[in-house]
Amino acid sequence: MKKKVICTVTGRSFSEIGNGRTEIFSENADIILSLREKIDKLVRSGITDFICHAEYGFPLWCAEYIIELRDIREELGLSPIRLCAVRVHEGQQSGWSRDIQCRYFNVLDDADVVKCFSDSRDADSHSKCEKLMIDCCHFIMTDVCDSFAVQYAQINAKPIVFCGDVCQSVKFRTPSDSLS
Repeated sequence: MKKKVICTVTGRSFSEIGNGRTEIFSENADIILSLREKIDKLVRSGITDFICHAEYGFPLWCAEYIIELRDIREELGLSPIRLCAVRVHEGQQSGWSRDIQCRYFNVLDDADVVKCFSDSRDADSHSKCEKLMIDCCHFIMTDVCDSFAVQYAQINAKPIVFCGDVCQSVKFRTPSDSLS
């Protein structure tokens, strides 16, 4: 049986991305293209499982693409990939538009595994959830250079894959670069 290699996906919410436009805005389209390329590269290099909290923005975009890629790979008879969707807390989706909530619930329905980190929201629930997700993985993928998740991953020597142009100077590291 193939060894499980896990990547945690975390990143900016749509409100943090900062351009205040729709998902089809060119900067957002560039981020989406970049995450698709990086996920493809991660899967080709040995990532078998993804953990994602599916926050609207970068994490939800990744979760949607992982599900799409998983289904394509299954149809082609290629080695499977899996998605574990983590609900940070009950009501995580409150305040999102009906369309985005529908996409979020579709991800939860289509994920291979769904976990709920907390029944209620508190000031630290997001960072505690990210910490647990990072503790369970071999790599993280993100679209932000300076965050709790990035700092925690660095402290714990987890290789980080950056998407988009936010961290141009950081080299992409594949599982073969870091795992024996």
